[in-house]
Amino acid sequence: METWGTFIFCLFILYVTGKKTKVPDLVTWGIPAICLLLWALIQVDAYSTASFNPALAIGQTICQMWWWPTSAGGALINYLPWYILSAYVGGALAGAFYLGFEKHFPDPEQPVEQATTSQIEVVTRYMDK
Repeated sequence: METWGTFIFCLFILYVTGKKTKVPDLVTWGIPAICLLLWALIQVDAYSTASFNPALAIGQTICQMWWWPTSAGGALINYLPWYILSAYVGGALAGAFYLGFEKHFPDPEQPVEQATTSQIEVVTRYMDK
């Protein structure tokens, strides 16, 4: 679940802050939306402690080893590689998906072409039908 949660979270951040896909008013809508999405993903993945950041998984494991050093068979450490790997895989998948997805958005720095008379006529004929 961490892979998909990280994928969704990273893809949303890339979409909201991307050069071609960013929201017009990032401070008003983008940052609260990122926080709300993180909260929602944590609620969905609460069963497996929702570790979307490898640093948090490492820190949590170190703290657990410090406070509960007598775990049976190192049970607290068994899941650490999977938490780290799944976060990296989810982030890499989100980056790859976004690179392919971003190509379909126009570049905001390039000027928009003006419609020619023939293009306007075609649209007008289509709208009249």
